[in-house]
Amino acid sequence: MFIILEGLDNAGKTTAAEIISEHFRNKGMSVYVSKELTTNVGIIIKELNRRGKLSSITKTFLFAADRQIRLEEFVKDSENYDIIIMDRYIYSAMAYRVAEGTDLNWVKVVNDNVKKSDLAYYIDISPEESINRNSKKKFNIKYS
Repeated sequence: MFIILEGLDNAGKTTAAEIISEHFRNKGMSVYVSKELTTNVGIIIKELNRRGKLSSITKTFLFAADRQIRLEEFVKDSENYDIIIMDRYIYSAMAYRVAEGTDLNWVKVVNDNVKKSDLAYYIDISPEESINRNSKKKFNIKYS
């Protein structure tokens, strides 16, 4: 089963992934959990984004590459996993890029060939709660 977790920054996606994976592991199932920006491409995205060096178009391609690399990591071993959980996926790509002014249909085309999930959950919190949950160790929200 392929499960996607989506939501604003600080919504609790990582916590939910931990709880869900523990639940299935306790039932004797094997679980693979993957979080965005954990590949070599993801590390580059973080650094360039911090320096303000990425356009929305470039982000579309780089995040798609990060996503595909994460998929390829488990595809070769997918028979070894009962459950695959992804923290962020194409829905985040669409939301963030459209918010930056990129055409939604183009973002969909760039991500058209990625694996489709069996389940997708959106963890709904308000933007204000997202900001309240932010911490100095996270780079994701800058509010003035």
